[in-house]
Amino acid sequence: MIPERLRFVVDDLGVAAIEPGRRLVRIAWNDLRMVAIVSNDGGPTEDELFFVLHGTAGRLLTISHDESIECGLLPVLQRLPGFDHAKLSDASCCTEHGELVCWTWSGAADVAALFADLPRALVSLASGAEPRPPATGTVAGDRALGDISPPRETAGQRVTTIEIGRDGLRIRAVQHLLPYVPPMPCVSLITDGLRQLGRDEMCLTVPVAVLADGPHVPARFMKSLASGLDNAPRMGPGTFIAVTIPEWPHVTGFALERTWPMDGVELPMGCLTLHALVGPELEAAGAVGPLRILARLGSRAHFWPTPAWCDPRRAAVAEPTEATFLAKVRAGHFPNITVTLEDRTIVVRAARSALPRLADLADLDPREPFVLFTSLDQRADALFSWRPGEEVASAHTLGRSPGARIAGCFFAVFPNRRADGGAVAEDGLRMSFTAESTERFRDALLRGEPFRVPSGRSYDLRLEWSGELA
Repeated sequence: MIPERLRFVVDDLGVAAIEPGRRLVRIAWNDLRMVAIVSNDGGPTEDELFFVLHGTAGRLLTISHDESIECGLLPVLQRLPGFDHAKLSDASCCTEHGELVCWTWSGAADVAALFADLPRALVSLASGAEPRPPATGTVAGDRALGDISPPRETAGQRVTTIEIGRDGLRIRAVQHLLPYVPPMPCVSLITDGLRQLGRDEMCLTVPVAVLADGPHVPARFMKSLASGLDNAPRMGPGTFIAVTIPEWPHVTGFALERTWPMDGVELPMGCLTLHALVGPELEAAGAVGPLRILARLGSRAHFWPTPAWCDPRRAAVAEPTEATFLAKVRAGHFPNITVTLEDRTIVVRAARSALPRLADLADLDPREPFVLFTSLDQRADALFSWRPGEEVASAHTLGRSPGARIAGCFFAVFPNRRADGGAVAEDGLRMSFTAESTERFRDALLRGEPFRVPSGRSYDLRLEWSGELA
């Protein structure tokens, strides 16, 4: 049996079994080779199910099913590509001693197999094989992806370039690991050349495991998107688009936010990440704002500020008909405006490019509340998250940041109240104004002027302007 004093620690590097004063064994994620589950003769109780982790150099780590839940190991194991959930279910019903293998490491060959339908250069990108001669190829049953270069090492990145074939546009496919638990092998597809056309570059990051559903799908979609922006409205952080991808039937659109740094990936300045919206989330983005969806995903995955990867198979986290006060208030999307809570002050930051859109507020009844759906402030170190039924919002943070600048998913204004004062409302921030402050604030919004109002016992407000948001 496992000693009572033994505890287990799961982190970005691996899993360790520790006794007070000394570490017994540690298996790094990169060294994990097999996961088995062992059942004893006594029956299917939690104390009689154990995971056995096999590492390189003969390392073994045994942990009870109960302990694997408490320390957070079980969800990590279940995210391993190819983990056999049926074996775990079978073991839980077993009344005899036995051992079932739930997962085994298959090496780079499996990674290469995920890319079997891609041109040869992308196969070598995925598998780490030696570069092969350039090839111009077509995916089976699909139109040409374009000229594809052999992989090359650039500043520690393994990169393949896909020529789109117009205006010098290219897509860089970068192989890298995301710092998740366990580390997640991904390919990021990054446009190169949109800035010369007055657009922001875009990035789509796809886990290698997702590519099993169709290795050519992300590259084909990115090529189609980058080639078809001539007459499309300008896209920026806080915006969202509707899409149809036959191979990803659950994906209904993408929300865009500034790309956060990723280890091993060279990103162009101002790059936008495409975050998949699934099922009803596209309609929900219009009703409650896209940042609410991204905040929930980030909170659920414990990844700041939201998962960097695209998972077209995940479950939806928002509904357009969910219970929220936002359904009763006039709302608009203002992607070039952010809102944060900093100490005791609500700070609204707006780019002057928002002024034409804000001019619509002039037609609004000055007694009527309104909501601005905002984008994520890149200076924030925390982000509010909320679900229907929760009395108060939570906030997930950037690493171990203190939450000195907490971003809200929207800013709500309630005019003509008895006193000025701000508060947290669901996953956003709201401000109540007296009739006098309402008029001054509306004038400041419409004219692009700074504005401040103290509140006494609740949150103050500060409105700032800039040429463009960071």
